[in-house]
Amino acid sequence: MSKSSETSRQAVVNALLEYATVLRGSDNGDFTGGHAEANNLLWTNPFAFLLGVVFDQSVGAGQAWRAPYLLRQRLGHLDPARMADDPALSTLR
Repeated sequence: MSKSSETSRQAVVNALLEYATVLRGSDNGDFTGGHAEANNLLWTNPFAFLLGVVFDQSVGAGQAWRAPYLLRQRLGHLDPARMADDPALSTLR
């Protein structure tokens, strides 16, 4: 990864973390309407949080923020590299 790519990547990570901090302060960290396990996943897995941010742009907030948890339940993981290599998910590309 080039220096500029790493700098850009870090800028995105920092912006998401700042956004998460603002959101956490505004609603006591409950994104999912009371689903404790899904909330915990969002706060402990940056990829899950990113997915929640993306999903929140197109579906209802509770559903969007629970989606990473549901994906992890169905797939058994929430690893973007494994998802990209999974032939069963190739129809989604």
